[in-house]
Amino acid sequence: MNSRFFDRPGPSAPHVPIRTCVGCRQRMPASALLRTAIVRQEASEVLVLDFSRRLGGRGAWVCPKSACVLAAGRKKAFARALRHPGTVDCSAVLDEVAAIEEQTK
Repeated sequence: MNSRFFDRPGPSAPHVPIRTCVGCRQRMPASALLRTAIVRQEASEVLVLDFSRRLGGRGAWVCPKSACVLAAGRKKAFARALRHPGTVDCSAVLDEVAAIEEQTK
């Protein structure tokens, strides 16, 4: 008999993608975080929440808390994580996250 067959480890837990919040730097499963991306709208570029997680380009992950969005904006973490030159306006994302917080209360 082939001994390698019996030496294999048993079934392991399913793989869960882990991401880091750009605001608080805490590592969590991707399902617990919100993905943000930059979208070109007319002549400007806007930071938006990517609920489908399918928008092109780089994404930045943030906790669904206003405090984390504010911290990420204050530390310029969105621009750094998205490798975007210049500043990123996170006010639209902050409004959406605040609305999500209100719904979950």
